[in-house]
Amino acid sequence: MKLRLCLLLLTALVPSLIKAQNMQQLNAAEIKQGLEGLNVVGSVLYIAAHPDDENTRLLGYLAKEKKLELIIYH
Repeated sequence: MKLRLCLLLLTALVPSLIKAQNMQQLNAAEIKQGLEGLNVVGSVLYIAAHPDDENTRLLGYLAKEKKLELIIYH
């Protein structure tokens, strides 16, 4: 009897404790940008002595416009 009660409580409580991963809702622009990036194969290795030495305009252009993977070392 105690075993049945414990199993019943366990099966009632476990689903409420388990949480699935939340899906992030993307808007149309983010989906389009992600799909366009699938057609581009390439990466850029950018080496800077200090974070202030980064050319952020160039990095933004390469990442967003050319859809290249950026690898940045400081």
